[in-house]
Amino acid sequence: MTNQELVEKLDKYCSHHYRFRDLFHCGETWLYSQCDNLPSQPQSWTAYSQIATEILDPLTEQFGEIHLSFGFCGKQLRNLILKKDRPRIAPNLDQHAAYELNQSGGLICPRGGAAIDLKVINTSSQILAIWAASNLPFDRLYYYGSDRPLHISIGPQNNRQIIWLKNFGNRLIPRQITLENLTNLANNG
Repeated sequence: MTNQELVEKLDKYCSHHYRFRDLFHCGETWLYSQCDNLPSQPQSWTAYSQIATEILDPLTEQFGEIHLSFGFCGKQLRNLILKKDRPRIAPNLDQHAAYELNQSGGLICPRGGAAIDLKVINTSSQILAIWAASNLPFDRLYYYGSDRPLHISIGPQNNRQIIWLKNFGNRLIPRQITLENLTNLANNG
């Protein structure tokens, strides 16, 4: 693919509101590095088009402009993040690598799919999480707190698991919860 063809593909809308560029070139580390962060597997491109259509478009239509804090994570971006003191990523679990392959030829994240982290200005992540869990098809929803970005993934199984990552000291402890538990967290602070 020529550079011009690549630019055209990145600027192409993969859903009503989002271009591939929006999903691949977002987040603090990418903005700082501007590294090549493009999927090599066609299925990864398809999965990110699907998450834009099934997750991001409905959230945008419900809540307005969305700030994407982490999208696709290719090899170069992953290596830059893993060099940080506290990388806060789990490539074999978090689905940000979509259908990209490891050195052995297997999926980096065996669940496949795609993941995006997001926030909406002036809207609690609790409200976003409750609405998303009530209205959207998803595989995993990671809730870190009302003022932290929300992680949502899609995948072949779309298990609809809600995971609360509660901060205990310097560690995040995952706990699977129900939509009712998530709603109670929102009602109780």
